[in-house]
Amino acid sequence: MRYALASLVERKDILFLSLIAFLPISRAVLFVRNTTTRAISEYAEVDFQNGINIVATLLMLFLVLRSKARESAVNTLRGPTQWFLAYLVFCMVSSIWAGNLTYVVYRAVELIAVLFFMAYVLDTVGDPVEAIRYLCRFSALTALLPYLAMAVRNGGIFQHTNSFSTSGAFGAALALASIRRGVLRLGDVKWSLTACLAAVVLGTSSASNISLIIGVLMIVAASRGRAVSVTRLVLISTVAFLVLTVGFEVVRPYLFPGKTTEHIRSLRGRTTLYQGFWDAFQEHPFLGYGFASGEKSIKVSGGVVFNSAHNSVLSVAVNTGIVGLTLFFAGFYRILSILYRADALGYNVAYPILVAMVVGLINSMSYPLVGSDWRFPTTPFLGIVAYASVFFTPEYCTTEGDAELDFCETPWERGGMN
Repeated sequence: MRYALASLVERKDILFLSLIAFLPISRAVLFVRNTTTRAISEYAEVDFQNGINIVATLLMLFLVLRSKARESAVNTLRGPTQWFLAYLVFCMVSSIWAGNLTYVVYRAVELIAVLFFMAYVLDTVGDPVEAIRYLCRFSALTALLPYLAMAVRNGGIFQHTNSFSTSGAFGAALALASIRRGVLRLGDVKWSLTACLAAVVLGTSSASNISLIIGVLMIVAASRGRAVSVTRLVLISTVAFLVLTVGFEVVRPYLFPGKTTEHIRSLRGRTTLYQGFWDAFQEHPFLGYGFASGEKSIKVSGGVVFNSAHNSVLSVAVNTGIVGLTLFFAGFYRILSILYRADALGYNVAYPILVAMVVGLINSMSYPLVGSDWRFPTTPFLGIVAYASVFFTPEYCTTEGDAELDFCETPWERGGMN
């Protein structure tokens, strides 16, 4: 009876925390406004919509600062996300030269709060396998609900976007890789997987389709019980490239409805947009224009102000320059390398997180998840990032024979792993 009551309380805690995480996501889905031609001053206004995000951020900060969340916060500070956190801190510091002190600091703090908060949620879930199941469901909801809202608002089944389809892409990769590794069964994630795949198909985003295909190739190239084989990945990718090249015109109407080959090659005109932001980056190459405000204050493509460079690398370069770009790459290299090594050592739960993160980063070349500022797919993606800190905490192991390991047994014992 005591165990059942404790389990019920824990489920209620997770539901409560999830609702807080969904508060800004709901705002972004239900209250939509044109962001293409807005000036930076309009972004910085504290209106009703921005007020919802601010309230949610303050709630997250309040919860993660409590003593109950101290362990997950410490793991996040000392875990694989150290360099990524350094990047976010540098984003906050960029307010000094951005000219938008309050706005830039808030946007950076918002990402930091979401990262710590998602770590707290996963720590509350406790078990690494259940945490993956939770992330599959969270990603599916972040993909499905925005799609339904857009379909109702705009009408029609197909809604071209690289927003909810981004969540669908890395959510589907997470579910498929979990099944492949034997971490979860198909029955555990069938509804989540269905929703994520539907979001990718109905979103008709080239980037989401391509990133998911790459994720599937990674899964196929990996055996059920060991790390991905680079040789197999290259061979499978080569065969897939040849097959898709030969039969592209046959499958194009189904994978990318309404798009010509030239549209896909030019990324729907984004190559012109990239050139404009690249020219802007060269004017402030080392420190950038300031996090989140850089792209929103640069006029490109005939004097139009775009709210995003639509490419994570270019976004980071424009916003925080070469310094920020170095910290950004170092942050994700650290996380991915630890996940890869953990999988090689036999921790099967590492591989689904690794694949999902790679798919998200590839998709981010068209729809920045963490390079510009917060977007609603950012929350589940930062949950995937936080997973590495909660369940793969680097330690200096003094036990004889374990001196070269990057992580100790404590997180796994806490999660009930063998």
